[in-house]
Amino acid sequence: FLLVLLTGIFSNIHPFLAVTSPIQADALIVEGWLEDASLKTAVSEFNKQNYQYLITAGVEIPRGAYLSPQTSFAELSAATLRAMGFPSNRLIVVSAQNVERDRTYTSAVAVKDWLDKTKTPIKAVNVFSSGTHARRSWILFQKAFGSQIQVGIIAADDPEYDDVHWWKSSAGVKKVMTEAVSYLYAQVFNSVN
Repeated sequence: FLLVLLTGIFSNIHPFLAVTSPIQADALIVEGWLEDASLKTAVSEFNKQNYQYLITAGVEIPRGAYLSPQTSFAELSAATLRAMGFPSNRLIVVSAQNVERDRTYTSAVAVKDWLDKTKTPIKAVNVFSSGTHARRSWILFQKAFGSQIQVGIIAADDPEYDDVHWWKSSAGVKKVMTEAVSYLYAQVFNSVN
């Protein structure tokens, strides 16, 4: 029984964490810490759908900020997107303060506050995340947005390992295990109401 249970968990943990459940949305929110390859995929997603805006969200960069004109992950990903040719008039940059924990939730709250402050008429968003971080991002953006804005999720393939055979690389094992623990933490111990 234990072997069957562990096999079931092992074979389903990656698809559970790297969830993709998009909705018809007004905006695509990109987590600013994503790798360049994932940002390219986000641009493809934006171009395939009828999004009005692409919003980059992220906390302050914890190191190297003295060397870079970008002081947050939101600014860094926006600069990268512009360099890829993404139009500035469709790009919204929302930076959040750096925090020791709940960085994703802090970024989500910053986007929600920006939407409220600017009265931007967005009723639904898709959050674009990377691999196994997606489930946690989805939950935290839903908590931040409440019932006012519908939230879908899109998990880009993680460029560091093969999603189908994640256990065959140290990067895959590390990320799946880390995100599984982080997901449980977000569900049980997170300070978010």
